[in-house]
Amino acid sequence: MSIFVNNKDTFAETVYYKEDGDKVVILNDQDKKEEAKKTTITFRYPDFSMSQQITASSVDQSESGPTVNFFKLRNNLIYFLAYKWDVLDEKGKEIELNNANIGKLRPEIAAFFIAKLQERLGGTLLAV
Repeated sequence: MSIFVNNKDTFAETVYYKEDGDKVVILNDQDKKEEAKKTTITFRYPDFSMSQQITASSVDQSESGPTVNFFKLRNNLIYFLAYKWDVLDEKGKEIELNNANIGKLRPEIAAFFIAKLQERLGGTLLAV
């Protein structure tokens, strides 16, 4: 294992879900996933430079000094680290992975991936 992070240092997370009317229900490990829809996003591990960018873009400045805005930090995790995904449109064509399309994710789906990122990365972004 190298002390350097490269573009091949990635990990994938998959969400299994069902559409229930106008809601999306995230399935846990005990649910019947064979009946579910799924989406996988591959994320890159942040290097030092990227972790600094994520943290810096998550800071609010005020008269009392800088403070980390944890809502911005959560959003920035998915925006900065998403590398590829398998999201398709109604015609089966791949939807481009970009910040605009990430922002269109259902909140339940985005929250799942953000939680997985926080679980995987722990406090590494704020530790530097």
